[in-house]
Amino acid sequence: MGDEVSAVEALRRWAHWPRPSETTVAELLRHGTLGIGALADAGDEVVVVDRQAVRLRSDGTASPADDADRVPFAMTTTFSPDLAMTVGSVGSRAALEELIDDALPPGDFVVAVHATGRFGRVCTGVGPVQTVEHRTTTGSLVGFRAPRSSGVQGADHHLVFLDTAQRHGGSLVDFDDFSGRVELGFSTAARLSTAPRTEP
Repeated sequence: MGDEVSAVEALRRWAHWPRPSETTVAELLRHGTLGIGALADAGDEVVVVDRQAVRLRSDGTASPADDADRVPFAMTTTFSPDLAMTVGSVGSRAALEELIDDALPPGDFVVAVHATGRFGRVCTGVGPVQTVEHRTTTGSLVGFRAPRSSGVQGADHHLVFLDTAQRHGGSLVDFDDFSGRVELGFSTAARLSTAPRTEP
């Protein structure tokens, strides 16, 4: 992207979705079982896992999102894994992304990612400086692998981390070690957050 932004902001730019939306968390949960998005409060994000929405704050803490919270941007999908891998040990985000890329069939398409397991150390935040460190924890990576825009070859991974207790998380910067299960879904189309609502 040329500058350091969160996974959600990078995904929003890729999707060319600048206009505001009045979608709420409650409405978002009707559109899918897995996803990531931005909340109206500056710096906060939302992750959807198994139809549960969790607020991710810039300080690395997490808590249940309120149904009435407004969502300016999100991408969700009704997650049904097409491919699953057991990972014995992978040492970094870059190595995991390469593993995912190598496992997928050829083509430029959006892939939903859900990885669960144990992490030696996870860094979340925006860029390499504004980070929060989470030590030896279990949790999930949730997000999407999307083709790069402007005809550039390759794909970018837009991932957020959420610990098992759903008390800590944020946009993934990197991790030291991961072992667990990686599920990839690409047969069910991802959905962008809806346009502003019309009142009845």
